[in-house]
Amino acid sequence: MKKNKTLTCEEFKNKIDMHEDFILVDVLSDKDFHKLHITGAINIPLADLEAKANQWLSRHIDIIIYSANHVCKGAEFSQEILGKMGFRAWTLDGGLEEWAKYQYPIEGDFNYKPQPILTLPTSLQPKPVVETAAAQPTPKAEEHKQEGHKPQLHKKKAA
Repeated sequence: MKKNKTLTCEEFKNKIDMHEDFILVDVLSDKDFHKLHITGAINIPLADLEAKANQWLSRHIDIIIYSANHVCKGAEFSQEILGKMGFRAWTLDGGLEEWAKYQYPIEGDFNYKPQPILTLPTSLQPKPVVETAAAQPTPKAEEHKQEGHKPQLHKKKAA
């Protein structure tokens, strides 16, 4: 299994201080983003990530993703999705909660606790494989098989 690329809050703060190129993405809900987010972040909710990534992100610079906290799986899910799409994605270890503990720049209600993402949204879950009707034998065909009948061939009469 491929090891996820993560940045500590200190490493990320250093990237900011060194004016390195990156795009910071908050993958929490719109509501959570408007209540509290890291200064300079854009919001692409996890459920919208596949649809918006090619429009909003660049494959030529690092994408730093964060979610609510250590319990929240949103950043990990996002990193996997973006990695499969060819983006250079990093997660911020500890997310928004850890960033706020260091008193690094955030915007919004400092007391707000965003809702952690614990499962992959239904829209992003792999679709089950459904057998088609053509693969299932028809009841009539099964009867003929059991009785030893050969299927009748309908030939076109010569004119």
